Amino acid sequence: MSASSAEPRRHLVEHVLSSVDPRLTPALRAALTRPGPTPRPQAGQTVVLGGHRGAGKSTLLPRVARLLGRTGVDLDTHLEQTHGRPLRTWVAQSPSEFRAAERRALLELPPGGLVAVGGG
Repeated sequence: MSASSAEPRRHLVEHVLSSVDPRLTPALRAALTRPGPTPRPQAGQTVVLGGHRGAGKSTLLPRVARLLGRTGVDLDTHLEQTHGRPLRTWVAQSPSEFRAAERRALLELPPGGLVAVGGG
């Protein structure tokens, strides 16, 4: 990596690290800053961000997208926009219908994407 591209990458790595649970930071920092080629997901391999509600998946999504050079999809936001229903109401009123829609949406995503899945 050239010096001109190393600084933006370092800044992006620090930005990602500031978004995760502090308990994960040391291991993630070691993985992201390891010298040599960094293992990356293969082109057709989908990357999924998961975690508890409020863990920061939606915040982390655009940062990881930039790091990997992929477009990211926040599945909860996608479902709300596609179905025109507030997520909390939908899950509370019809959890099985919501989970079925969530499964369908995941299966419809093209391979090789980046997706943040809900924490519920």
